[in-house]
Amino acid sequence: HPILRPEKTMKLPNPSIKITLLGFALCAVIVSTAPAVMTLAGFSLIGTQLSSEKASIEILRTALSVRKAVADMESAARGATSARSGDSTSAYQAADKKARAALQRLKTLAAGNSDQLKHVVAAEALLSRLNTEAKPIVGKSAGMPSTNPGNAEILRDLRQHMVSMSEEQVESADKVLESATGVLGNLNIAVYTGIPVYLVVMLVAAFVLARYVAGPIEKALAFTDAITRGDMSHRLAIKGFAEARSLEACLNVMADSLVEYNQRIREG
Repeated sequence: HPILRPEKTMKLPNPSIKITLLGFALCAVIVSTAPAVMTLAGFSLIGTQLSSEKASIEILRTALSVRKAVADMESAARGATSARSGDSTSAYQAADKKARAALQRLKTLAAGNSDQLKHVVAAEALLSRLNTEAKPIVGKSAGMPSTNPGNAEILRDLRQHMVSMSEEQVESADKVLESATGVLGNLNIAVYTGIPVYLVVMLVAAFVLARYVAGPIEKALAFTDAITRGDMSHRLAIKGFAEARSLEACLNVMADSLVEYNQRIREG
């Protein structure tokens, strides 16, 4: 007679422990992916804001070049009455060329900002007006405006447009910097709180899973060890995954069958 009778053979269940392990791995991936995605998105936003800050610095630097060129033009105009008027004319023309080139550069940089573009267009118009409408000094080279009040007012207005543009750019840069600081603060919170929480969750999940898998196996080993030593008075009681419950049923049936088999041997 077989130890396990055919009618008492147990059918094994679907491998639920594999599904459990896969679910655990999926949860681990989700838990780790969410902070990673948030961190990458934050760094991407900071990178965009830093690019914006770089553009702002370039605009400020170019506006400063225009203001310096205008100051050189004013200085050259004031020195036009001296004996070295030729040097003053050359200096004025060089400063005028530098101002025009810087304004063209500003027009490219401020193409996406209508408010800043208005300042650039107005400054170009003032510069053209200065060289077409202003009266040159009598007896001096053409294209060398005098230092009369009208010319000085044009230069002052031109310089003021650059100052206003710089102030607006600084205000915009401050807002971007404040936003980047806020994003960086949120990233710090996410990193310094998310990592410990993630580690705690993973440790707890690993501990629970270890007990969920190892606990039933330890009970089954103890039960089979007792049967080996001839103690068949106990029956196995396992709570856990489907395979563990099937193992419990199979071992209990095996113990019952061994008891019956021994009984038949004694009766024989």
